Amino acid sequence: MGAVVEEFAQVIAPAPSVYVDANVILAAYSSTLPNPRPKDIASAGFIELLAQAGSEAWTSLLAVQEACWVPLREELTQSSKQAGCGTDWKRLRRRDPTAFSAAYQAARARADPVMQFVRDLPLAVRWPRHPGTATHRACRAICYLARKLLWAYELEAADAFHIAMAMVDGTRHIASLDGAFQDVDQITVYAHRKL
Repeated sequence: MGAVVEEFAQVIAPAPSVYVDANVILAAYSSTLPNPRPKDIASAGFIELLAQAGSEAWTSLLAVQEACWVPLREELTQSSKQAGCGTDWKRLRRRDPTAFSAAYQAARARADPVMQFVRDLPLAVRWPRHPGTATHRACRAICYLARKLLWAYELEAADAFHIAMAMVDGTRHIASLDGAFQDVDQITVYAHRKL
């Protein structure tokens, strides 16, 4: 059956609480760069719609980490390839710490604007609310549910944890550009396009 999917452009009244995935954050950031793609512009517009509608748009530290890791990883991988280490930037670190340090400085320069952008977004960065229980119980519930999602839908681990955090919070609406989210029952996915 899969998720209910609503394209960003079709959403008039978003849900009261919407979990925003890392790929939507990165796409919104990309909308500020030269030559944005349609999904970048749509992602930025959707985040703005959430703010205007008074929806609680929230994300997790996992999503923030992913959004900041992507430009860092891309730069490190490119430097690693140029140094003859293939895509294994850890090998570059072992072989040539000086070259790795220079690559890391360049990578950090690419990640810093993303971190600033995330900080300025109208998103809450928080743990899921888990009524009536302690935080450690919520974390256990997230791990349990993520494991169930991994088995049921053959998701990547990070995707399973994003969905589990939203579900434990009681949030059933997730903004994501990841097609795998659209296979999961019992959620609504706000996306640039239905896949």
